[in-house]
Amino acid sequence: MDEKIAGQAVKKNRLAIKSLVGMALKINGESFSLPGSGYLDMALANITSTSHHCILLIENYRCFDSLENIQLNLPDQYADPLVLYRGDNYYSEKTVRNF
Repeated sequence: MDEKIAGQAVKKNRLAIKSLVGMALKINGESFSLPGSGYLDMALANITSTSHHCILLIENYRCFDSLENIQLNLPDQYADPLVLYRGDNYYSEKTVRNF
């Protein structure tokens, strides 16, 4: 599907990103507070930096969407990851790899 105005696929080169519940999403030198089941849909080209020291890649959208309900036991050095949705028919796995 092409966006009529943009002339490209609707979610081309976009990422679905979030932080763990209760933690800030730290990108581009800023911190954002998201609701538990919320995420940020952002163009890859607009992400210039992150203060997260690791990435938690989630393959299943339902798990990504309801991450607040999943009990994680992460080691201290991985306790504040940037959470990425791996991709599907809308969010491309290639964009995640390019990130």
